[in-house]
Amino acid sequence: MRVLLDECVHAGLKKALPRHKILTVSDMGRNGITNGRLLQLISGQFNLFITVDTKMPHQQNLKGLPFAIFFLAIADNNFSSYTPLLPLLEMNIPSALPGQIIYLP
Repeated sequence: MRVLLDECVHAGLKKALPRHKILTVSDMGRNGITNGRLLQLISGQFNLFITVDTKMPHQQNLKGLPFAIFFLAIADNNFSSYTPLLPLLEMNIPSALPGQIIYLP
């Protein structure tokens, strides 16, 4: 499963999920790019996009994308806020389907 972490997601999540091929937006050299352009660029390259950007569903048409999107609900961007979500991510990442939008938790 090829996974991309949005630039607003703590990069430590990459090491916390070692069973998956994970890159960050920063790894791709795409920091600061608009969400619409980013979604276009990653089509065909990733199976899953993980973000904490709660505005994205209201700003972008997410229907029919060729990858799944997970929206993580966290209190802040400290890595400790992600830790309770790790089991949910491990359970849901392998079954993510194109076009699927999942909110965790």
